[in-house]
Amino acid sequence: MSQPKMTMRTAAEVYSSQNTIFHRAAVRMGFPYHEHKGFWIEFFGATVRRKVSGLTEMSLGERDQVLKELAKRCSFKIFNPPVPKSLRDWKKGDPEAGYAMRVEGDNQVTKILALWADLGYEPGTIRGLVRRMYKVDDVRWLSDGDKTNLINYLAYRLEDPREGNGSPRRRTPKSR
Repeated sequence: MSQPKMTMRTAAEVYSSQNTIFHRAAVRMGFPYHEHKGFWIEFFGATVRRKVSGLTEMSLGERDQVLKELAKRCSFKIFNPPVPKSLRDWKKGDPEAGYAMRVEGDNQVTKILALWADLGYEPGTIRGLVRRMYKVDDVRWLSDGDKTNLINYLAYRLEDPREGNGSPRRRTPKSR
């Protein structure tokens, strides 16, 4: 088995992505950060449960929390880039850190996404399952063994007659 291709991503790149996403969302909501800084500082403090003086002061993990909370409250979709556990405490000004991320060409990741789609789910929702099962934010960060186990689990679910020919399980309300 050949080694999957890896790409390096730095904490500064994640920081920059989060910054761009936050500022665009704030403008789209009608509360540009620089014009409504007091409002945003209160929002940050309430979200991360500590006193914050600005966006730059927060770690990548705290910024991730803010973007997730913002996504819940706004009427449009916000893509929040995943932050690996090893970078959650990184702040602007800290020594540079990075992580290796599997390239999309990884055959096991492709198989997982195909099985997930066959089950009737949107490809982006696999992150939730991976987070619940493996405590990892992205399917590309799983070890080869975990990816094999996930493929087996998804294949089992696809063949399970209770799944209803590949459609996601639907919860039906209990009759009263």
